[in-house]
Amino acid sequence: MKRVYNLNGQWRFVPDLEQRPTNNHNLTSGSTPVYAFSALNRQDWEWVAVPGVWQRYGEKYSIYEGVCWYCREFNVPDISKDTKALIRFKGVAYKADVYINDCEAGC
Repeated sequence: MKRVYNLNGQWRFVPDLEQRPTNNHNLTSGSTPVYAFSALNRQDWEWVAVPGVWQRYGEKYSIYEGVCWYCREFNVPDISKDTKALIRFKGVAYKADVYINDCEAGC
């Protein structure tokens, strides 16, 4: 049986102006970007509508070219560890690194 969960709606958003590749907040070790950690305080991140493009989130983003982060919390009912899950993003430009519960998706 196929179940579909639509994650459109309000997401937290922030541009990564420093594009720092690793965690310098000691949330964990390794080379995972700091913005990917679930323990990170995202209270100051903007709320934006997804689907959407950041160029429309405000004039300050109209010519921005770089890395941005989106965050959304959601619950999925219990599933077995053998269940396959597919996450589909219809509008990602160039590249997306996806993290779920501090782990890169697909690993």
